[in-house]
Amino acid sequence: MSSAGAGTSRGGSQGGGSQGGGSQGGGQADPGRKYGIMVNNNINHWKCIFCNKVLTAGVSWLKQHLVSGHKNAKKCPVCPEHVRAELGNYMAVRAA
Repeated sequence: MSSAGAGTSRGGSQGGGSQGGGSQGGGQADPGRKYGIMVNNNINHWKCIFCNKVLTAGVSWLKQHLVSGHKNAKKCPVCPEHVRAELGNYMAVRAA
């Protein structure tokens, strides 16, 4: 019995570690989430807080919408320049 309990505990710990480390690891949340609202509790649907456009391909496309210059998402006409700069720098560092 104890070996089954240990296996379950270990398995749960590994699953949580790999998921948390991918998107929000190290306590540092994706800055793109500050500028969008999740729609219907669906991780792939985000609404821009500046123009209210709903993007249905995750927070990455929300960031592309805000930064502009990407073929996947139309540029947000209302996004402030300091937000474009913040997210652009974040995306450039992540790509490197």
